[in-house]
Amino acid sequence: MKRLAPSIALATALAASPALAAPVLEPTTQHFLDGLAAAHVPAIPSLSPHDARALLDSAQGSVKVSAPFARITDRVLPIGPTGSTRVRVYRPANVTNHGPAIVYYHGAGWVMGGPASHDRLARDLAAGSGAVVIFVDYERSPETRYPTAIEQDYAVLTYVAQPHLFRARTRASEQALSMPTCNR
Repeated sequence: MKRLAPSIALATALAASPALAAPVLEPTTQHFLDGLAAAHVPAIPSLSPHDARALLDSAQGSVKVSAPFARITDRVLPIGPTGSTRVRVYRPANVTNHGPAIVYYHGAGWVMGGPASHDRLARDLAAGSGAVVIFVDYERSPETRYPTAIEQDYAVLTYVAQPHLFRARTRASEQALSMPTCNR
């Protein structure tokens, strides 16, 4: 107990410290949050999944930004626990078919987000890294139960790790499904 006394005293002092009582945000973030509060934008955790998705999509769509060029292909891979997993492939302008790859899993608690909400980020990642970005468009919760999304993510990772399989099967899938490559 004697050894714990200094630790307990320090923890108590830190917990009572005014600097730790209220978080301090950098000014741009604080201004953004103040604007949301002034506009009476509800907190995302207070919304239904459908309404939270709509809020995220409208917020993303409300700001027009330029994004780096990428050749974009939407694909459905014959893998994962549901038998198919959607991906969007971002290929920077200067990358051939045989380049490094990043398999990207977006955030938003397995509930929100997708290719539209993360398009700019995926393009920036592809342009900045010079790598092909494979964006996993996993199934969302709560409509799809745990661990489906995580298993889809892992299935894409293992699939892409076998480049000969990824190239051959996706080429055949594109031809069979007539999935065009979009240059945007």
